[in-house]
Amino acid sequence: MQQKITKDKALSKAMGYCAYQERCTVEVQERLKKWGVEKEGITEIIKHLIENKFIDDQRYAIAFVSGKFRIKKWGRIKISVELRAKGIERETVLNSLKEIPDHAYLQSLKKLAEEKIRTTKGKSDYIVQNKVANYLQRKGYESDLIWKTIKNLMS
Repeated sequence: MQQKITKDKALSKAMGYCAYQERCTVEVQERLKKWGVEKEGITEIIKHLIENKFIDDQRYAIAFVSGKFRIKKWGRIKISVELRAKGIERETVLNSLKEIPDHAYLQSLKKLAEEKIRTTKGKSDYIVQNKVANYLQRKGYESDLIWKTIKNLMS
C-alpha cells in the first residue's frame, strides 16, 4: 500500500528532484503520484514549481534535444516523437528542434551512414543500402535525407 506524504514534504522533495536535472511537467506529476500525493496537492505543487522556475517545458525540451542529438545521435523525428510522448506541446517541440544546426545534423547523418556502410555486410549494394537506411530511420532521420546521403556515399 502506498504511503501518503504531506504536501510540504512532497514540495520539498519535488524541488530537489527538479534541481537535480531538467524535468518536464509530466515527469514531475508522475513522480508526485508515485509518492502518494493527492490530485489537488499535485496541481498546487506543479503550479508552485512552474512559478518558481523549477519546471520549464521549453527549457526541458531544449536540453532534451541537445542531449539526444549530441550524445545518442538521434534524428529529429525520433526526438520529436519522444518529446510528444512526454506531453510536450507541438509548438514547443518545433521550437526546440530549431536548436540543431542544419550543417551539424547533416554531418551527423553522414558520419552514421559511413560507419554503418563500413560495418554492414550484404550480397549486393541494394541490400546494404536498405540495411543502412533502416538503421538510420530507426535513429529518427528523415527518409529523403537518408537516401540522398546513402546515394552520395555509395556512388
